Amino acid sequence: MSKFEFLAVFISIIFGLSLTHVLSGAMRSIYRGTFEQSHLVLTGFILIVLVLNWWMTFARSNQEIWTLDLH
Repeated sequence: MSKFEFLAVFISIIFGLSLTHVLSGAMRSIYRGTFEQSHLVLTGFILIVLVLNWWMTFARSNQEIWTLDLH
């Protein structure tokens, strides 16, 4: 396995856990009846950020050098 494949598995696990946490919190607040519009907006924003980060990670799969200073 390449370095990217190890990194992709690790990142996917972290994103999956965070996605589960965000969605379970949203469902818990809906069940309790304390769901507000600001919570809906924040939950949607977090979901979009998680998906975009996961997608951009896989967009860099062909990159040879992994550093933080690349644009």
